[in-house]
Amino acid sequence: MGTWAVHSPSPAAADDGPAPTPAAPGTLRFADAKRRVLRAFETELIERKLRENKGNISKTAEALGMHRQSLQQKLRELGIVINKYRD
Repeated sequence: MGTWAVHSPSPAAADDGPAPTPAAPGTLRFADAKRRVLRAFETELIERKLRENKGNISKTAEALGMHRQSLQQKLRELGIVINKYRD
């Protein structure tokens, strides 16, 4: 990963939050870095629980503390195919 481009908002912009600033070439904006790390974390955790539960969606959702439908939506978002975790 590259470096993060982070800046402080000016006092006038404090109410609206910081204005997005294009990152310099070769750098990674904080929001983009956060998105990548979160996606990698979610994928790793869900895949681990799927392996532990042999691809059973209901058991995996319970182990993760989420509703089955929410897990199914997250699987679609992350592109995780559960067939490879089933016996």
